[in-house]
Amino acid sequence: MGERPNPGDCFEEHDDRQNPPGMGAWGAPVERYDGGFRYRGTWDKDPEGVGRVRLFHRGNETPVLLLSKLPENASTAVTNMVEILAAEAIRHHCPKRFELAEPAIVLEYAPAEHNT
Repeated sequence: MGERPNPGDCFEEHDDRQNPPGMGAWGAPVERYDGGFRYRGTWDKDPEGVGRVRLFHRGNETPVLLLSKLPENASTAVTNMVEILAAEAIRHHCPKRFELAEPAIVLEYAPAEHNT
């Protein structure tokens, strides 16, 4: 049986000297990554879709992955591909998490569109 990975393996870099790795003030989760991502949608004429991924982590707890749609996305919605996109984000940011029963808690977010 292989060695069990450290639950925090996807958050190697740590510069917060006041709190342990992955711990914010009062034990709050710390945002470890916030960035855009591109993906190929399904049945689209547009070459690629765009979305936002954010990763949060607290101590040795399961990281939280938040996938969001961006207003400029003209391709398949993030909510229609969340399973595929979540697996890709975990593979890219913390692949050792796949060895655990719960690699990440995945949330999808589609902000309300306001017509003015």
